[in-house]
Formats: sequence, structure tokens, C-alpha cells
Amino acid sequence: MSMELYTFSNLPHELQQQFAAEISTETNSQFGVEQKIVPVTMKAILQRGIGVVALQDEALAGYVGVTNMYNGHAQVGTLVVPEHAQGSGVGKLLVANVTEHAVRVDLQPFAFCNPSSRSSFEAAGYTPALPGALPPEAHSQFNNQPMIYPRS
Repeated sequence: MSMELYTFSNLPHELQQQFAAEISTETNSQFGVEQKIVPVTMKAILQRGIGVVALQDEALAGYVGVTNMYNGHAQVGTLVVPEHAQGSGVGKLLVANVTEHAVRVDLQPFAFCNPSSRSSFEAAGYTPALPGALPPEAHSQFNNQPMIYPRS
């Protein structure tokens, strides 16, 4: 079983559509049962500036994207790892990869983690944000457990 990471925007259009639909369905099903993740539409997935998808044997094994980019910050979110891939470390790989993309274009990545995603962000180097570390506009809806990726 091989795992490969791809920048979402570099996938063929048909695969972008297919995976965006799968990601949207996954976020909506998780929200309905346990409210573990904010539901995201297919259109919102397709409009993300930065997104990374993990494929395992050509099937979706995970996704993470940047939802907001402003004032030199990038909000990393919508970490989706289907049940069959959980526990494999794919969450950490996705977060680390999308973080590298954001840092490469001189953005300071941050995330608002729920309990199920926090370990993936911590494993990728995120730490709890100190008061004032994030711009005021970053504190929007669902801002539980803010985390920030430390600049080196």
C-alpha cells in the first residue's frame, strides 16, 4: 500500500471534483454524528488557495487545506482522514506538507484544532498559541484550542 501526497490544485480537474465531493461528504457526515469537524462544501474545497491530498492506492486517504490567508497568516484546517486511514500518520504528513507550502510563500500557519485533530498538528510541530500571537480577525467561529506553527 503506497501513500502519496499531491498538491490539490495540481490534480486533474476530474479528480479535484471527485475528491472535493468525497471531502465534503466526509465533513458533513462527521459533523452530523459527533460534531468533530466543521462541514465544508465542495465549492469551498475547490476554492482553497493551498490544499494537499493523500492518496493510498489511488483512493483518498486524507486532505488538509488553507482556509484563510491574511496579514501574513494562513489558517490551516479541514483536516480529513477517513476512518480506514486513521492511525497511519497520514494526518501528520498532510499537516506538515501544507505547512511547508504556507511557510514557503512567507505565511505564518495557524490552526484551531478540535480534540481529534490536535495530535496531528502537534506531531507536525504546532504548539499552543500564546495570547496575541494571532491577529484578532483570526479568532472567528469555532476557535477552540488555537495552535500556531513556530517560525524557526
